[in-house]
Amino acid sequence: ERSLAVPYGGFEGAPLSLLIHPDDRALANAFLADVALDSAASKPVEWRMRAADETWIDVETTATGRLDDPDLQGIVLNSRDVTERKRLEAQLHQSQRLESVGQLAGGIAHDFNNFLSVIQGYARFLVDGLDDGNPLRGDAREIERAAERAARLTNQLLVFSRHEMVPRTAVDVGEVLDEIGSI
Repeated sequence: ERSLAVPYGGFEGAPLSLLIHPDDRALANAFLADVALDSAASKPVEWRMRAADETWIDVETTATGRLDDPDLQGIVLNSRDVTERKRLEAQLHQSQRLESVGQLAGGIAHDFNNFLSVIQGYARFLVDGLDDGNPLRGDAREIERAAERAARLTNQLLVFSRHEMVPRTAVDVGEVLDEIGSI
């Protein structure tokens, strides 16, 4: 953590307002006005502040009013760099969202798999119940194959939802194109 004190890092004599990100200046002004009215130590507030290397960092700031102190007559700010903490919090939030998506995908895939089992069962009954010469037998086989492809896709969603590694397998692109072409 960097210690942020004015003057520091080449900003000697710079007004505090120039060190605070333009979008956060209203927040900072309200914060400082509150501290000026009540000199007790403030609750922490976060805003972005210019660092010595001219980048914007997130800081958590507390303040104590010393307006009655004849030697100081001002407000003492104590700020600490919380940029890394905020970055890690954002990563955690993103990870939690991905976990939720995985759980949702897993739930949908599980339910969809149940429907596919019924479709596959009835397609199998149709195929077995139709004579080889019946033109509907080919259609029933297509239903069966489509349900099998959907089941493979559903299993991929289930693997994703469990965060499992999928083993890599060689795929014959010609077979895949033939299968797609027959749909």
